Amino acid sequence: MCRVDGDQFGSKSGAKTPPGAQSSTGAASGRACKSNADYDHIVERDTLPRPRAGDSWTRERGYAVKLSGDDWLFFTALEPAYAYGRAGRMSTRATSWSVREAVIEVKLDQSTGHEERTLHLLFGADHAYRSKASDRKLLSDFVAGVTGRIAHWPISA
Repeated sequence: MCRVDGDQFGSKSGAKTPPGAQSSTGAASGRACKSNADYDHIVERDTLPRPRAGDSWTRERGYAVKLSGDDWLFFTALEPAYAYGRAGRMSTRATSWSVREAVIEVKLDQSTGHEERTLHLLFGADHAYRSKASDRKLLSDFVAGVTGRIAHWPISA
C-alpha cells in the first residue's frame, strides 16, 4: 500500500518527489510514493498546482478520500467525496478517514504510451471532521445532486 506521511497512513517511501512538492516547512520533502491503486505517485504539498491542460497532460482540482486500509479516491467535488467517506466510516472495518483537497495530474509518456497519474494532496486541512450542521448540509447537497443517471457538481453556491 502507498504511504504518504508516516502518521495515520504509514511511513515515508523512498520514491522521489516530483518537482515542486514540498514539506510543511517548505523544503523538498521526499513525500512521494508508488500506489497500488490508480496512482503512480501520491505527493503531499503546501500548495496545490493549478488546474491546467496541455496536449499530453491535464490537471483537475477536487478532493481525495481515504478510509483506513484503502487507497485514496479522487472526486471532482466535495459533496460526493464527503458522502463516500462518511458512509465508509460507518463500516466496522474503517477506523479512520480523511478528505483532503487534491489535484489529479495525468501525463502521457510519449515513449511508452503509459499515462502517469499523480495525486497531489494539500497538506493540513482535513474536511472529514466537520460540525454536525456542515455534515448535514454536505450530505443533503449530495442527495439533491443525484439524478437517475449522474450527479451534477458543484450544486451549491
